[in-house]
Amino acid sequence: MKNVNRFSSILLLICFSVFSRSCIILDKPEIPTLITLGPSEPSATAVWIGGQITSDDIDLVTNTGVCWSKNDMPTINDEHLDVPVDNTRRSFTTTIDGLQYATTYYVRVFATNKAGTGYGESISFTTKGEAPDAITGNTETYSRTQASVFGWVYANYLTTDVSFEYGTDSSYGKIAIPFLSSQVAGHAKNKVFATILDLVPGTQYHFRIKAQNVLGVSYGSDRTFTTLP
Repeated sequence: MKNVNRFSSILLLICFSVFSRSCIILDKPEIPTLITLGPSEPSATAVWIGGQITSDDIDLVTNTGVCWSKNDMPTINDEHLDVPVDNTRRSFTTTIDGLQYATTYYVRVFATNKAGTGYGESISFTTKGEAPDAITGNTETYSRTQASVFGWVYANYLTTDVSFEYGTDSSYGKIAIPFLSSQVAGHAKNKVFATILDLVPGTQYHFRIKAQNVLGVSYGSDRTFTTLP
């Protein structure tokens, strides 16, 4: 009888152990699967990105976010941004900023649970940015000792410094600063004015517009005006 009871106890212990292991296996989640959404049309330094969790057990997810790199398969060991977990929703969005202009990046979303970290597909985008374009306009008004000049600048998404070069020949030598702002930005066509003072009466002057940002410098064409005698 003792041996029977002992055998029963051992059998019960084995069954309990197998059952416990089965429960642990059943309770262990799988690595999350995701879809990378976006990215949006990037600016020079920022982009919008989103993700959607496609696997079950989203209530077991402990962390979500996006990671990005100049290499094609970014991970959480690269630049990344955590997004607050909302276990009632499968999707999340965020904005990545502080990026370099005119640069190609790869980005994908991630989610983490006890089983590990899963990733969405890697998607590339290129931030905006080019050297500026400049067009010299004509003089608007001039007198014996001063002239009003203008031109147009495309900043091409980067902050661009603007000035006018002038002088009695095409080597210029002097600079006039726009009177409203010496900087433009964005991608619109910006019209810029400047007043040149202390000119010599009855003298021909050359001038052109200059635009410069971190990616380069552009000059408008050379134009001339003659002050009144």
